[in-house]
Amino acid sequence: MSEGLSREEVAKIVEDTYKENFTSSELKKKIASIPALLKKYEGNWEKMLEGLEKKYGNKIKNSTKKEKDQSPSKVTPKAKNAQDARAAREAASKEIANNKAKEKLQREKLALEKAVESAKDKAEGAVKSKADAEARWEKQKSEQEKMKKDIEDLKKLKGDLTNKANQSKKDQVAAERSLQISKKSGQKERAILDKLKKQTEMRVNFDVIANVPLYKNINQKDYSIVKLKKEDI
Repeated sequence: MSEGLSREEVAKIVEDTYKENFTSSELKKKIASIPALLKKYEGNWEKMLEGLEKKYGNKIKNSTKKEKDQSPSKVTPKAKNAQDARAAREAASKEIANNKAKEKLQREKLALEKAVESAKDKAEGAVKSKADAEARWEKQKSEQEKMKKDIEDLKKLKGDLTNKANQSKKDQVAAERSLQISKKSGQKERAILDKLKKQTEMRVNFDVIANVPLYKNINQKDYSIVKLKKEDI
């Protein structure tokens, strides 16, 4: 990159370029303006050197060719300076081109690395999304299985409760039937008890009456008692 050239090197290229293209009267002014020019393009030597190449490149070539035609066997100081300036500019241009190529490759490399990183992130995101989806599916599946089991348990509980309710109804009917039978039996037994009690009272009354000498003989009394028992029973 042209920024790799030092300020002195750039100043030397500019001075040599001016020496190639200006006479002594103009050259002094141009050389005196070099510091201002360097300050203007401080840190941006590439742009300044490209401008010099565009502006003075053809003049330099024509001047060099003319000097060669005039003195093919002898190199004048001016021609030497022109060659050196041209060589410096060409070297600077090559360096600029190389640095541009390096910058381009670096940008492409960074872009590629960024694309790879982005693709990697997307791939990891896809894997994570897949894992999350599978986890959600397993959770839903587990919940569905639990719901099915709960439903089966509720059905079973409902069946058990229904059976118990039916059995309770049967037991209630049986108990009511047994109670009715018990009531009837109790009523019958009550009737028998009342009848026996009445018979006992009648015997007592009869015995009391029998002790009274109302009959003429004992046989007639005994006959009457037996007869009374049979009729009362």
